[in-house]
Amino acid sequence: MKTTTFRYSIGNATFAVTLLWALVALSAPHLMEFINLREWANVALISAGDLLLITMAIQFFIKYFIPALQNKIALEINPDALVSYIKDVAIEWKDVKDISIVSGRYSSSLYIKFKYETNHGDSIKIGLRYVKGDDDKIYTKAKYYFDNYN
Repeated sequence: MKTTTFRYSIGNATFAVTLLWALVALSAPHLMEFINLREWANVALISAGDLLLITMAIQFFIKYFIPALQNKIALEINPDALVSYIKDVAIEWKDVKDISIVSGRYSSSLYIKFKYETNHGDSIKIGLRYVKGDDDKIYTKAKYYFDNYN
């Protein structure tokens, strides 16, 4: 069987980056008010929070949004391995004991148990939030490869 690929999700990447910038924008009026009132402890607190949100927004932009714009592959499933470019990990089917799907509030994850202890431990969770496609279909495809090429 040939390789199956899934791209980055532009919708989820856009949402995450937009949400972080919106939170920074919502804090701006409060920051300006505290500056005018010379309440420096509050200025420092809001500035620290904004710096954290800005840092996270930049990281999300680089890690998820740019690859989505470039239509890059996020997850690859082939006869030899499952490759997550988001986690930067390749998992060979010969090392896998079991694969399942864990449903979360907003997205699911592939839960992979290894036959033995690896540098990832005895299992690894690969989130599907930023992978374009139906989570159950991605799992079904991964399970098919596991069952047939393990």
